[in-house]
Amino acid sequence: AHVGPVNAPEFADVISTENRLKAPAEATGGSVRRLASSTAPGSDVTLPSIVPVRSAGAASGSDWIGLRTTDDSVLKAVSRVPLFGGFLGLGLLLLAMGSMWYREGR
Repeated sequence: AHVGPVNAPEFADVISTENRLKAPAEATGGSVRRLASSTAPGSDVTLPSIVPVRSAGAASGSDWIGLRTTDDSVLKAVSRVPLFGGFLGLGLLLLAMGSMWYREGR
């Protein structure tokens, strides 16, 4: 069974190109680049370094990509809640498994 339209827009033009992203990237001071320019055997993929940059500086170079640091959001707290509390959780899990095994045997 097929779900969704047969000619969905995301499958209409699947050719890999830099043209669609080049204009917005250049307008924001970014860059668009390929990781490998050919699929020939022996062509190595070189990954650029990813570095934090200030908002006024350049966001890319010949062998690096910059991620702009902003103050748009502020982390106020981090909280973690354990799913089970160690041996108490293990005990409850074993009790549940034993109860199911006992019920199955009756």
